[in-house]
Amino acid sequence: MALPSVDVAPHIEFLNTVAKGRTHPREQQLQLFAQILSLRGHAPADPADRKALHPFMVPVTKHTDTGQITGLLYDINSDPSAPPQVVRTAAGGGPGLELVSPSLDFQVKRLAIEEDFKGSHEAADV
Repeated sequence: MALPSVDVAPHIEFLNTVAKGRTHPREQQLQLFAQILSLRGHAPADPADRKALHPFMVPVTKHTDTGQITGLLYDINSDPSAPPQVVRTAAGGGPGLELVSPSLDFQVKRLAIEEDFKGSHEAADV
């Protein structure tokens, strides 16, 4: 299965401009994250469109059905070398965030394993 093309250059530029001195995900890793989420009904979100979001959250994708936004949370109380956490807005549009993963690296690995399992499971049903 081919992954859809997703441009994360605006996100990388935004992170390098707004969150200087912090650890950021590699462009390839962020792109793979967005590509896998696009398979699950997400569309790229504008990183600068942060209305009604936590002030330290950078949106990456938005689910086309639920409207939930998945992104990176930069904790200003943590060491600047700590990776950002992966979070999403609360279900139903309520206030707050849900922790998805402690890092993008962990989440990409998890999503890849889930997609691989789903693909092998679907192939077994044939």
